[in-house]
Amino acid sequence: GTGAVSRTVGDKNNEIVSVKDYGAKGDGTTDDTAAIQAAINVDGNIGFPPGKYKVTDTITIPSGHNGQTLYSLAGSTSYPTNNANVNAEIYFDKADSGSDYTDAVACFLVNAPGVSFQGLWIHGNVNTRNQIGVKTTVTTADLADDADTKFDNCQFNDWKYAIYHIGRGAEVTGCLINTCTTGVLLDWPGSGVGPDDGSVPISTDNDYANRGTRIQDNRFHGLTAAVWHIGSFPLVGALITGNHLDIGTGLFRVGTNVDGSGGQETRDTLISNNVVTFGFGNPIQYWRESKSTRDHITGNHFSGGINTDAGDRTPLNSIYFRSCHTIKDLTISNNYIAYNDRYGILIDDEDGESPSASNYDGINIHNNTFVAWGLDGNDDRAAIHPNYNMNNLSIKNNTFNNVNITDECIRFNGKTQTNLHISGNTITGGDADSGKLYGSGGDGGTDVTEVPPTLTIVSGYVVIKNSYHIIAAETGTSDLLGSIYGGYLGQILVLQPDTGDTITVVGDSSGNIRLALTNNFEMNNTADKLTLIFTGTEWQELSKSNNNS
Repeated sequence: GTGAVSRTVGDKNNEIVSVKDYGAKGDGTTDDTAAIQAAINVDGNIGFPPGKYKVTDTITIPSGHNGQTLYSLAGSTSYPTNNANVNAEIYFDKADSGSDYTDAVACFLVNAPGVSFQGLWIHGNVNTRNQIGVKTTVTTADLADDADTKFDNCQFNDWKYAIYHIGRGAEVTGCLINTCTTGVLLDWPGSGVGPDDGSVPISTDNDYANRGTRIQDNRFHGLTAAVWHIGSFPLVGALITGNHLDIGTGLFRVGTNVDGSGGQETRDTLISNNVVTFGFGNPIQYWRESKSTRDHITGNHFSGGINTDAGDRTPLNSIYFRSCHTIKDLTISNNYIAYNDRYGILIDDEDGESPSASNYDGINIHNNTFVAWGLDGNDDRAAIHPNYNMNNLSIKNNTFNNVNITDECIRFNGKTQTNLHISGNTITGGDADSGKLYGSGGDGGTDVTEVPPTLTIVSGYVVIKNSYHIIAAETGTSDLLGSIYGGYLGQILVLQPDTGDTITVVGDSSGNIRLALTNNFEMNNTADKLTLIFTGTEWQELSKSNNNS
């Protein structure tokens, strides 16, 4: 037609390189390993016509093949299916070796950055064998972190590790990862330099390094861990959203659960809008010594089974931080958390290390819905269990439903919570009259909307944020309180001593507390309470109740 340019058949063939041009049969019987490798070695974009390609050894994307694409020529816009069988299936038929990801045999080994897999069905034997579907590890010394492998609308079946990605920028979108042990294993190179300009040693922590991970809109079925971060560098700015885990142990796992050699960390990670149904482990789990900084877990749906056979399809805990060394500025909001054997959210010092409260600062648990926890029958369970000494913990506007299974919504186990704020929470459904908003650290009242945090006296003063506080002695069992910092004009403040402590409030000119009839007021019983009002510069006594008078 008008404007058409004359081109040779050779020019057109060079644009689409088919593995069949290099001798691959795709009949499910012929060994197509050498033919596929020969096509890839041309360093073009490689197409797989519909068929079943038997592979008996690792196929390598060589270093320097930056941006090479392997794709199905069937024209499918979705991942392949077992029944349709219209896409390209690569079937791996090789004996495995070793015991874990460090020595597992891979079907595809990617040594170049920016490689893409599109619309392919990459099929293993059984997930008990030590095999990897696709392993990415950039081998050049410079920019060894610059991986950026992409998987779009692919299907993985029957792998121990479907995708093992070493470096930054893993993108897995629109894929089906089925009956594998681990879906996406995220690691970091042990040597080389990077990021960006190749000037930073891999061994140096860098906020800019392990970034760009996107795991989005995938379906995971029958996995132990859908996404698992084990890298030595923090996973920065990862997006894990819109995924569906249907039957499996966990959606997102951080750390290796080895006491003494952990330290895996996520920073600025968004885990949102995922659906986990019939999980039987912990959908979100941070293992021993891992760290979480500025992460958001929001808008997810975590639900176990509710039928009579639900015991093996019910999560232990929907969100589980197990002996983590740091949790800072964490937001857990707008999630639906239902049918847990143990807890909905568990932040637990399981190893009994009792680290500093400064390591657990700024945790916000807001606007979540909790339904049915403690299905294992243990009365000590709760929807939320923050089992650490923490600073600035906020638990607000959550709904707790069906609390007749266990009578506590929030359990503290006597941990010290500094600047704790609990308000706006609602108990609905079940036997609400027997339900406690909090227990083991509060008084268990059914109508409580704010828990009195324990404040420790430091050099005669405390800093307040709420309207009801328990005051603890800094050392020993007694101390003097002369000044209160914070507050707003007209604020009413109620103070009471911590159990076993004697607190003497000094109401003279040395501080900003003014008592009505005496300069000192000794409180040595939890029934002793002092009520003050803030005038803008001073706290003046309104009333006091003294158990000894």
